[in-house]
Amino acid sequence: MGKTDKEANSFFYISRITYKKYVVKKSKIVLVKKSMNIWYLNHYAAVPGYGKFLRSQHLAARWQQAGHRCTVFPARYHHLLNAPLSERACIDGVEYQPLPAREYSGNGFQRLLNIIDYCRAIPSLKHRSDEFGAPQAIILSSAPPMGIFATHRLARHFNAKLVFEIRDLWPLSITEIAGKSRLHPLTAISEISERYGYKHANLCASLLGNAEDFMRQHGLRGSFVYVPNGYEPQSVKEPASPLGKTVYQRIRQWQQEGRKVIIHPGAQGIPNALDVLINACRKLSCTDVDSKFAVVLLGEGTETSNLKELAKDLPNIAFFPSIPKEEAFYVTAACDIGYSGARDHRKVYQYGISFNKIVDFMGAGLPVIVPFFTRGDPVSLSGCGVVTDSDAPEDVARAITRMVGYSDQERQEIGRKGKQYADTQLSYASIAERYIRAIEDAV
Repeated sequence: MGKTDKEANSFFYISRITYKKYVVKKSKIVLVKKSMNIWYLNHYAAVPGYGKFLRSQHLAARWQQAGHRCTVFPARYHHLLNAPLSERACIDGVEYQPLPAREYSGNGFQRLLNIIDYCRAIPSLKHRSDEFGAPQAIILSSAPPMGIFATHRLARHFNAKLVFEIRDLWPLSITEIAGKSRLHPLTAISEISERYGYKHANLCASLLGNAEDFMRQHGLRGSFVYVPNGYEPQSVKEPASPLGKTVYQRIRQWQQEGRKVIIHPGAQGIPNALDVLINACRKLSCTDVDSKFAVVLLGEGTETSNLKELAKDLPNIAFFPSIPKEEAFYVTAACDIGYSGARDHRKVYQYGISFNKIVDFMGAGLPVIVPFFTRGDPVSLSGCGVVTDSDAPEDVARAITRMVGYSDQERQEIGRKGKQYADTQLSYASIAERYIRAIEDAV
């Protein structure tokens, strides 16, 4: 049945859910330990069809499959959506209720007002338990962390467990990565908010593997659980678009010449530090390693033109614009090595990283080069690649030389370690199970 214009252009309610204390798994009836009603407040949550970062959807769907109920509360508008949300909805078994938040562009004052709008809407949820059921646990996902004050009051109102989900460590993420002063008002309020959450949350959940040390040093009293960005088997499609075919053909051509193809898919901005990769390739251009590898930079960004100029005399580096997501996964998996570019912000990355790109590489079975210092990351934990401990071009060049120097069998074995780790530790099924167990055990 075709959609009406209203349905095609709005966020609409699809169905209601019946929640039970028994679930069916592989034809067996399993008794759920304890059914919980969870409210998941995630300002930047994406919704199927309206955005691509679906972490909340993946976790909530698995909790519901296990007999729990979960409602996700995103902002009505944020920059990661491809259109504003409007109405309450239920998609693939997950309920969504957008909270009011004005539209904005860029990182200016209007974005700050969007954050304030969302925080101001949180207290109104205490009057909506008839719609969503009284929660036993409320998760606030940061960033931004400023909603923790209202969320703490909401949790106390319902006598619910407060879970603070940390994506970034403040103020480090602002002072070290964004370059803001610690005295900047946004830095100060973010730091105060996060410290408040450490003090009052029953459970702190972090996407960073080593974050517990930082949190304990800054007031964490409750429990801690590591819940990284997860791996979801991706829909892949052999390239059908002219550009997708061109990218794939170039990869195969290089491989037929005996080159190992390194790929960096995604944004090409200053934070991605692709100038480091290009300068590393330049250092190898006068060695015998130069003929053994090639680089595909798939995507676009603010630095693309500068990067092309920097690499114009390096024939083993090719730039391509973005291609459809399913085709991008296909061509990524066809390469030999994944490269995850970023600046070396060791004061932050010593507590871990959780880059979606790395998880995608691991899910595809690619060995990974991480060209900076980090600890507690999935590449180190699984042994599926090289962490350079530096973003100096000469260190990245050594990592490329090392990875290219492996035999095909050795490189495939390294990739298999990452795939096995992704399947067992980074699947959303396993993350959701660890997460819910931690919530149940938190006091």
